[in-house]
Amino acid sequence: MTATVQRDASSRKNSLSELEEGLPLYAELQYTEALPDLLPRAKASPMEVSDFLAYLLTNSRDMSTEGARRLAALWTKGTGQELRSYSPAMYFEIFGKEDGWIVYREVHLALHREKSTGFWYKCGPC
Repeated sequence: MTATVQRDASSRKNSLSELEEGLPLYAELQYTEALPDLLPRAKASPMEVSDFLAYLLTNSRDMSTEGARRLAALWTKGTGQELRSYSPAMYFEIFGKEDGWIVYREVHLALHREKSTGFWYKCGPC
């Protein structure tokens, strides 16, 4: 009976190691090119928008995480719809002139990337 238990344990161990070999490495899961293009939905909360801004500034501007978080924390009331529709003047009022311009530019570049991946933008009407 002990030999049977040992054989079962050893076969389970071998099957687990075979399964693990097929799994992707952790390093391969670290970063996906599509993530920076994911704008928050129109009804996203101010906290979701702030998180997106911090992520966007960290990845596109090579800003420190702390600096990006501090700047993104200034977004306290607007939803995802406001993120898309605010004028540059509103961004200047929220973030200041220099930082406001950077945030406005990065958000609108992300908007452009989002639109350029759409079917009608690429193919045009039939």
